[in-house]
Amino acid sequence: MRLSYRGAEYDYDPTSVEMTNSGLTGQYRGQSFGVSYPRHVPVPQPVHTLLYRGAVCRTDVRGQLQAALNSRSAVEPPARSTVSGLPLALQIQRLQKDEVTEVHRQNIRRRLEQRIQAAKMRGDELLLQDLEREFNLFA
Repeated sequence: MRLSYRGAEYDYDPTSVEMTNSGLTGQYRGQSFGVSYPRHVPVPQPVHTLLYRGAVCRTDVRGQLQAALNSRSAVEPPARSTVSGLPLALQIQRLQKDEVTEVHRQNIRRRLEQRIQAAKMRGDELLLQDLEREFNLFA
């Protein structure tokens, strides 16, 4: 089909979608109509060999689990880098948690310092004592 838009001509070839009749019919304002929907093309799923607590199983192209294999020799367990006895992913997670905790403490300290300066400028001794006590908790 040849079309034009703002003087530029182009060929339009719509992709054809295979429709499947659902068997449902309806009526709207006296007109009957049938309900159809596009036929779904199954997408093959990746095949994985999994190891869980020593049991080996496999997924197929439909994403379903196949029967467990009898021996562990059918698949090598995933190699884990361990330092200090923990898997690498767990170590990274703990390091990130520690870093986030430290950044949070620094933000609290910085905000407390700002509040202490403001209390000094106003001359509010009671607030200043409370803020200094709280600041010492994060020191």
